Amino acid sequence: MEHSSLGLQSIDMVKIIGNLLDNAFDESIKLPQDQRVVELECHTEQNRFVAVMVRNRGTYISDEVQAKLFEPGFSTKADGHQGLGLPIVKERIAFYQGTIHVQSNPEEGTSFHIRIPLKKR
Repeated sequence: MEHSSLGLQSIDMVKIIGNLLDNAFDESIKLPQDQRVVELECHTEQNRFVAVMVRNRGTYISDEVQAKLFEPGFSTKADGHQGLGLPIVKERIAFYQGTIHVQSNPEEGTSFHIRIPLKKR
């Protein structure tokens, strides 16, 4: 049953944003306390899309690692993480025919940019 007039279920937004924030906090905790910054931006675009951006100043993610980020079981974390968070994010975004884009550089950190249609096509 649909829980939102937008077509996008709130539970899916929780899965998407929750997993991205969890990863961002895990990376930020590695930094000195005064450098720990996680940003979340959400807005609508043209009353047709919801846009989400999550950014952190943690570890730079190379293009080679970025290519594997959404593979089930792949993780850059050493403490027993199952590598399922980002595959869930990608699957939920694909379900709504949205897009996800990753940007990472040593100066600004890593950001995930998501765009999802408000109404499923």
